[in-house]
Amino acid sequence: MNVAVELGLLALLIGFSALYSGSETGFYSVSSVQVDLDAKSGSRRAGLMRWLLRDEAALLITILIGNNLALELATHVGESFLADAFGLEDKGSLALAVTLVLTPIVFLFGEALPKDVFRQRPHALTGIAAPVVALSRLAFWPLERGLRLLTAGLERILGLSSDVVVPVAGGRDAVMGFLSEGRRHGVLSERAERLAGNALRLRVVSVEAAMVPWDEAEWLRDDMTNAELFAAVRKSRYSRIPVVREGAPGAPEVLGYIHQLEILHLWSGEPGEVPDDILGRLRPLLRMDNDTSVERALSEFHASGRRIAVVVGAPAASGEAPSPGNLDPGMAPRPGESGSRPEPASDPAKGPARAPEAHSGAPSEAQQGQPAPGPGATEGTPEVLLGLLSVNDLLARISDEVVA
Repeated sequence: MNVAVELGLLALLIGFSALYSGSETGFYSVSSVQVDLDAKSGSRRAGLMRWLLRDEAALLITILIGNNLALELATHVGESFLADAFGLEDKGSLALAVTLVLTPIVFLFGEALPKDVFRQRPHALTGIAAPVVALSRLAFWPLERGLRLLTAGLERILGLSSDVVVPVAGGRDAVMGFLSEGRRHGVLSERAERLAGNALRLRVVSVEAAMVPWDEAEWLRDDMTNAELFAAVRKSRYSRIPVVREGAPGAPEVLGYIHQLEILHLWSGEPGEVPDDILGRLRPLLRMDNDTSVERALSEFHASGRRIAVVVGAPAASGEAPSPGNLDPGMAPRPGESGSRPEPASDPAKGPARAPEAHSGAPSEAQQGQPAPGPGATEGTPEVLLGLLSVNDLLARISDEVVA
């Protein structure tokens, strides 16, 4: 055989040995969660890696067969090369020369160096090596099956378990696993991992945990006079105040809400003057089920441009809500928040506190001339009012969940 061809073949075989040795370290260094996520996003290399990782025993046997086969062939080619290049004919001298020449080369370029390189960049390099390893597994399948049967027999004799648990990424658990691996590898701090985990929990936290119960909220009645409505609006510490119509016991109908700043803007400030047709300025309220997640509620608020909603639920799960007839709408609200987050109470001698919140930039449905459906439980529906939810309540709950 030509010396140049032998030298090239020897380099190729050492390269295969390096690929198998490095891929062994790479497959045990990659994040199985990230591999699964990449495969689901359409990466073919990640798909091959996931397929190989599903049977770690077969993967290890394939790599060992390929590496040993490459080294065995490299030894024979090395002997032929040394015999042709230096005229060595004695088998003992030839074997010694091959050992002295090939051992340091194979150790450095076929074992130590590729393992270290694959350890530093496991995902990128293992993805490159995955097609070769996958083809090798198919080519070595008969031998791999035989060795698997032998291994299974030894495991049974020694009482060892052959079960291999391969984590599969899916939804929240996949992201949590990815964050955990990032912390273990020093990419994320422990605090960053905790904050991200808390944020993910918002998908399972319902708005019922953030709302103000209906019996702690403040509202107005539609049977009040204009003067009574204006007096209650002026006293209110909230900028958005629901208006209800008393219906069936425990099931008042919410007609909408009045924006305090809009009403006060219509008032000239003259004592005794009352703006006209306050109820004619009702705005529609969002309606949310009590099992709506905090994340979903925030999206609905953002999409609609509104900042307050009623929360409804089934009577069996929540009990009856109180009738609005037994609450003076002008009284100070109980602890909690039913509209926008209030400022500290003002001095009674200086008059009522002004609303702390400005108009929302997005127009409401009422302003656009659209009908305002009543979100309260009406006659014939099995739902009852549970409470009120504002954007500020929601953001406060998110802050508590994430920072806790």
